Amino acid sequence: MSSGTNPDLAKIEQMFLGEHDRTLDDKGRLILPAPFRDALGNRGAVITRGLDRCVVLFPSDHFLQWRDKIEHLPLTSGQGRALKRHFYSGAAVANTDGQGRVSIPPFLREYAGLSGAVVVSGCSTYIEIWDAKQWSEQRARFEESGDDVAAWDALGI
Repeated sequence: MSSGTNPDLAKIEQMFLGEHDRTLDDKGRLILPAPFRDALGNRGAVITRGLDRCVVLFPSDHFLQWRDKIEHLPLTSGQGRALKRHFYSGAAVANTDGQGRVSIPPFLREYAGLSGAVVVSGCSTYIEIWDAKQWSEQRARFEESGDDVAAWDALGI
């Protein structure tokens, strides 16, 4: 896809969109979908624990935006300290190799139950990597509750 002179289309091309079935190899490497590699470009990335038992890959610039928010959490907040531990202790620099693969460290694979079949999900500014069965269950839960208008209202949507 080429954005030509349309600035909105150029912004969309930098987003992570879609759901892609993939397989982890024996060394814990994952081939990122081509559109995700394109959107990531040369920004670099950080991989860490997600909040829903998945692995999250952030472009470096987006990871730094999260860091800026998390750093302002008070040290006196137990929830703030827990979030910092969860977010940072599970983080590692994620480099793609010449074949578009990213290595997922063993502790992250264990955390998210990743082996074999996985789903790589675009979440606009970041990527989630799920065990295929857990992804299916997560989607089913959402689809069952997707018509809960009160929940959408609470989010301001």
